[in-house]
Amino acid sequence: MIKVSKYICNQYVIPKDYDRNEQHIFMDYDKGDSNGIVKLDEAAFGVNRSNFIQRRIEQSEQCIVVKDKENYIVGYGMSVQTPENRIIGPIVALNDHIATTIVHHLAKDYKGRLRIDVLEGKEFFMTVLETVGFQKVNQPPIMLKNSTQFLKRNGELYGIAAQIFIN
Repeated sequence: MIKVSKYICNQYVIPKDYDRNEQHIFMDYDKGDSNGIVKLDEAAFGVNRSNFIQRRIEQSEQCIVVKDKENYIVGYGMSVQTPENRIIGPIVALNDHIATTIVHHLAKDYKGRLRIDVLEGKEFFMTVLETVGFQKVNQPPIMLKNSTQFLKRNGELYGIAAQIFIN
């Protein structure tokens, strides 16, 4: 069974040296990034979610895209405002450092309550979240719709958008 950890942050602490990354460029989403985001997301999630990704981009407060020196997308993350808090997710990245820096870019200027739901197996990522003010509050259940098992993933999915997965 897949587990998700729900993290809440009431006061984000800006980490030292958070943006020292000379191999990657962190930028706001541009419409030309859509195909690259969908491809990266499909590899991370195990299914093409282009409609979901497009809807999530439209409702997001912020969408960060990460590119390497060859201009390939190697990560992305979004934040969506709800009445209770700002949800960070989904987050897809090639490694922990990119994922944690995406979280920083999405959280650094926000003064309210933050939430991120993290899949099991991301121990280093979760440790970094805890050092910047996030606290694990529970492990809510995951609901699978149209499937009895979770799809094959490549390990690049860090934060999810919600606890329901539609296969």
